[in-house]
Parts: sequence; structure tokens; C-alpha cells
Amino acid sequence: MPAPRAGPVTEPLKLYWWNAEPNFGDAINPAIVAHVSGREVLWVPAAEAELLAIGSVLGFARARFERAPLPFVWGAGALQPPTFLSEIEEAGRFCAVRGALTAVTLPKFRGALGDAGLLCPRILPPPAERSGIGVVPHRVTWKKPEAIQRIRQSGHKLIDVRNPDPWAVVAEIAACEAILSSSLHGLVVADAYQIPNLWVGGAGNFKFYDYFYSVGRRIAHPLWLREGLRRVEAGDMDTAYLTEIPRVQDALSDAFPDELKGS
Repeated sequence: MPAPRAGPVTEPLKLYWWNAEPNFGDAINPAIVAHVSGREVLWVPAAEAELLAIGSVLGFARARFERAPLPFVWGAGALQPPTFLSEIEEAGRFCAVRGALTAVTLPKFRGALGDAGLLCPRILPPPAERSGIGVVPHRVTWKKPEAIQRIRQSGHKLIDVRNPDPWAVVAEIAACEAILSSSLHGLVVADAYQIPNLWVGGAGNFKFYDYFYSVGRRIAHPLWLREGLRRVEAGDMDTAYLTEIPRVQDALSDAFPDELKGS
């Protein structure tokens, strides 16, 4: 795993990310935030966080918005519409949110849209070669042996989001020619590396649609694995929106709060 880049300040940046179970989409937080901020990063409980970034953490950190100073928000989202944000006046602390469905709950929001996981290539450059189809089941799917067995029987690369090295997961995704994922960050990371991908299975449509709006991706329902594989093999995949990804990456990088950067 790439080591977070140390900055010139002595105090680490206090960041909250969900870590109740191993999940690579949450665990990429420290390296990305350290890279963009130029500071060391320290996990703290949501109540103490200066920053909320990658993941569906706004709901988990709801109580944090009831006390001053408010945390900065940079690319975070929620599992359900975070309507409690409509009463927050300090919209300037919301530098970026995952997508338009979150943004509309903030009447004064003027920040960027996008998931900060899109910045993975700035930590781990793309590989020289790609091959094969990767399947990225959501962490909950790993508790269903029958579902995992069906994926194994497909003969394609099975990528485990629970790997304790989140950057090994990123590397596996980046090395594929196409991705099928029920994990949101399986899709986000595939987008980051300009890899055609499809949403299969899973639940929690709000967070997917929220993210899709941020990159101009066509809104669609999740596919069954068999249908997803058929579409990949037929080349029936929406890839036009991938041209928007570099713009979103730059906007996210530019939106990182200056107040939190190392001096």
C-alpha cells in the first residue's frame, strides 16, 4: 500500500471514515486525503472529525453537524437523502459532495460534485497492460456463499473488497479490461481508470444514482450478473461519460479546502 505523504505541519488532519468492517472503498481515504492535503492523516470518531471524505458517511456523522465548528465535507455522500443538511447555513464547509442528490439538500451549496475515490490514479498510476473481466461483489455479498460460488463459476476474476490492503484491490480493478460491480467504489475506481463497467446486483440505489449524476452517467437499474456478462461480451456498455472523468477529478482536487492543507 502506498504510504500517505507526510506534510510539513506537525498536527495530523483528523479524518473520519467508516471502518467497522474491512472495505476498500472506505479504507482508501487516508492515502488520498494525505496526498491532496500534504498532511499526515489520523482516524478519529465522527464527533471529532475535521473532514469527512470518501464514503456514505454523512448519515453516520449526523450528530457532528449539531456542534461547531462544522467539519469540512469533501466528496462524501449518504445511504439515504441527508435531508437534515437543509438547515445548515455554513454551506462553504461543503467543498464537494458525492452527487446532485446530496447537493440539492444544501440550498447554498456551490462546491464540486464527485466521489473523491476518483483520485486513485494520482496515488497508484494505471498499469501498462490490462486483461480480463473483474467482478467486484459488495462486502455484504461475501456473506452469501451461494452468490460468491456463482461468480467463481463464471471463470472471471473475483475481486475481494475486504482485502486488508485496499490498494491491492485498486490495483486489481485497474488491471482489468472491464468491471462488473455491486460495490459503488468498484464502479468509482473503474471510472477513475477509464475502465468500462456495469452495475450488477446490490442494493441502496440512492448512493449509486447520486454518484452517477456527478459524472453524467446514464441512470439505469442494476443488472443480474448473467446479463452484465452478456453485455460486456457484446460490447454493450455506456462509456461516453468516461470523457467527463478527468474534469471531475480536477474539480475535486481544486475543491479541497485550503484551510486543511499543509503549509
